[in-house]
Amino acid sequence: MKKITKAEGTRRNKATQGNGACKTQHEKVRFIDLFAGIGGFRVALEALAAMCVWSCEKDALAAQWYLENHGDDPTGDITSVNAVEVPDHDILCAGYPCQPYSTQGKALGLADPRGRLFYAIVRILTAKQPSAFILENVDSLRHANNRWSHDRIVAALNTAGYVVYEAVLNAREFSLAHSRRRMFMVGIHRSLGTVPFAWPKRGRLATNRDDFLDEFVDDAYFIGTEEKNDLLRRRDIQRAKGNKWSYGFAPRTHVHALLSAAHTSQDNIILDPDDGSWRRLTPNEYRKFQGFPEGFKLPANDKHAYRLLGNSVAVPVVQAIAANVIAALRGQKPLH
Repeated sequence: MKKITKAEGTRRNKATQGNGACKTQHEKVRFIDLFAGIGGFRVALEALAAMCVWSCEKDALAAQWYLENHGDDPTGDITSVNAVEVPDHDILCAGYPCQPYSTQGKALGLADPRGRLFYAIVRILTAKQPSAFILENVDSLRHANNRWSHDRIVAALNTAGYVVYEAVLNAREFSLAHSRRRMFMVGIHRSLGTVPFAWPKRGRLATNRDDFLDEFVDDAYFIGTEEKNDLLRRRDIQRAKGNKWSYGFAPRTHVHALLSAAHTSQDNIILDPDDGSWRRLTPNEYRKFQGFPEGFKLPANDKHAYRLLGNSVAVPVVQAIAANVIAALRGQKPLH
């Protein structure tokens, strides 16, 4: 993210004046990409011919690979951004930090410093008043232990001027053999009145896991006897403690939710039905299960690739949501 000077912000805003609903199918939809990661939102919306006018990502590794793939450097700290100087846009997109709301964490929500980063989104919405937003987080944001934070998040979005829609969608319902449930919030600005937004229709659960697997897999991803025995040993230790977690096999139909830490690829061990061999998913398989296109650039370091992809969004899900948001802003019926 290049630093925005006051003069530059003014110039951009004049060049893109007006944040009302798009009135014709020929008008370019502009969006901003916050907590951008490697650009899953950007891939999804650019596939719909929308134009990214600004992006922001603090993590240096993610920003590096965002630049590699999209040609824009999103490097920046969202907490230090002057919201008024953010370029005008029609849709704000953000997959804001999920750790404060995750079942794997302490569920401190907005009491967690990372949870309070949400308010950077509210600052920009309040200052720029875009027509819509699309937010993504873990589905446990709606769980009882996050209810206090959830209600305050919705209230803040309402106060900023938006009618808020919520849904938990699974990537398996959008042609990916990847069971990834995430909560999405869509906001439509109240000034637009009644617009025909609807969540995309969900398809049948994908059951085609093997279609996403690489045809040729390097020996490095196969689990040898020594490591297999270590996994079995650790499984027995966990079971003795009354814990269920140790490792898990991906069923023949799909993979479990892809996570970012390298060791969590153990949750999706592929068991070959012919020879009984065990192996981990490759980074390229991670890419496919998340719906990123062929040729999307990834770091050579597998741990880095797993982290970047595991922290991203499932592209087809966001694309289906965004298509309906754009249709709604144009006064059209939902496309999906």
